[in-house]
Amino acid sequence: MSGDRTRYLDLAASCYERAGLFGDAARCREEAGTLLAAAPLYVRAGDPARAAGCYERARHPAEAADLLLRLGRAEEAAGCWERAGEGVTAAWLLLVHTRRFRHARWLLDGTGERGPRHELALALAEVREGAGEARLEQVVEQLATGDALRSDTAARRAELRDRAVAAADLAGRRDLAATVFAAAYGIDGDSVLPAWRAWAEEAMGGTLGLPGEQGSAA
Repeated sequence: MSGDRTRYLDLAASCYERAGLFGDAARCREEAGTLLAAAPLYVRAGDPARAAGCYERARHPAEAADLLLRLGRAEEAAGCWERAGEGVTAAWLLLVHTRRFRHARWLLDGTGERGPRHELALALAEVREGAGEARLEQVVEQLATGDALRSDTAARRAELRDRAVAAADLAGRRDLAATVFAAAYGIDGDSVLPAWRAWAEEAMGGTLGLPGEQGSAA
């Protein structure tokens, strides 16, 4: 695309945006190749699916998958991660939000990733397939006593914590979820409390017994 055409499209997009014509602005941005500028405009125009397409083409699978999940299109969200080479995350979405357990297993078998996220996904696969919770118990014990929740960035630790809690919830094992939160609190302190409180309110009906809480109980 010529530089002049790109400038014209950018100018048109700016005019459309000022006029509140977000869909037209998004189409101009998309045609100009500025996909990360087009995507939020599509969201504002009420077309999150097209926004997701822009995000994926711009190699931002997290944003694309998040929009698709909000639309209830979990298999497509997983596909974003699969095409990005993130087989564990793709499998995780399939295990949590769909019943495509066989494809999730195939992704987990084929990925080169190993470590706590992979182990947790395998444990959840066994739960979802009706094979029991023994592996999940082992993984939670490893998380609670090992180094996985101590390594990497705070954001990655929170992601692993939240996945472990979700797996425990899907297994109906609130005790395992509480174990994960307690271990995470021992590492990251009060930054864990908002998520722990929110989980306790929903799962347990109150926060009695949490650190620093007089708590409420159902």
